[in-house]
Amino acid sequence: MPETVLQEPTRSVEIYVQPEHQYTKLDLYLSLDDTFYILEETPAPHLSASGKAVKFTDKHNKWCTKCAVYAILNVYEEDRYYITSVGRVDNDELSNVLPATVFVNPFEQQCYAYFVERSKWDVRIDIEGYTGHADAYVAARTVPSAPGSAAVSLRAAHGANRALALSVAARREFRKTAGTYYLCFYAYSHFSARITVAEYEVLSYFDAIDNQVMTAQVAGGDYFVARYTNTGFTSAGTIRLWLEA
Repeated sequence: MPETVLQEPTRSVEIYVQPEHQYTKLDLYLSLDDTFYILEETPAPHLSASGKAVKFTDKHNKWCTKCAVYAILNVYEEDRYYITSVGRVDNDELSNVLPATVFVNPFEQQCYAYFVERSKWDVRIDIEGYTGHADAYVAARTVPSAPGSAAVSLRAAHGANRALALSVAARREFRKTAGTYYLCFYAYSHFSARITVAEYEVLSYFDAIDNQVMTAQVAGGDYFVARYTNTGFTSAGTIRLWLEA
């Protein structure tokens, strides 16, 4: 267990395993000592796109650094398995180049920092949930202490697949068109999700995606446009749209 990551104190460690072939059955356990007895170990509760993961944080009563923890992999069929461990610090950074997979343990808040580079470009955050349930929210200036904190600028709707639209106009309302924003999750069960952040020139609309709930901030006198397209438009069909305020 590393004591520091990039010269900052380690706050959590994620261990995840991915088989080379999808849908390969496996079990992953976390052991805090070298006496392995599966019935007493912690099973991996988090899911990723193609594997399982455990997250060990400094909120655990047996948290330690400069010590050894053990990942026990129980396999059912021959395959090639990739095991990765990652140390995390407070408010780890998100990138608009590569998507990130996040894991949050029950009744814990985990925040990630994203630096908005362009004050005149729109920002979109897509949250593709794998498992569990968590509140998702964005703060413009400081890390919020809880989901109900006054520091929260925008809260995502509930759902497995959701998005946050941070338009230039919305960020102007938050009085922070560029700089660091915090994307936070407060989990009620073991939560994992794939996060994709994108910045692009203002197009005066955001693309709507099937079965995704999008949340946006719209000021009085302003407007918000969502564009939707589908290959099924070549034939008759029904579009269902829900709008909540």
